[in-house]
Amino acid sequence: MKPWYESRTLWFNVFALLAVIIGALTQWPELVGIYPQLTAALTIVNMILRFMTYEAIGNGNTTTKD
Repeated sequence: MKPWYESRTLWFNVFALLAVIIGALTQWPELVGIYPQLTAALTIVNMILRFMTYEAIGNGNTTTKD
């Protein structure tokens, strides 16, 4: 298992959430106008990152049970 902070999918989603929150709070016209496209792009990137995932996230311990 890899540590949670090495997850590309997790970090992408954190930054995407921040962009949506900032857009909603500030009513940034450029961002509000592209919410449908942004939603589609986030979904596609999440699917790509999911297909690239080979290792589960956890606490970073690499011990195995015999």
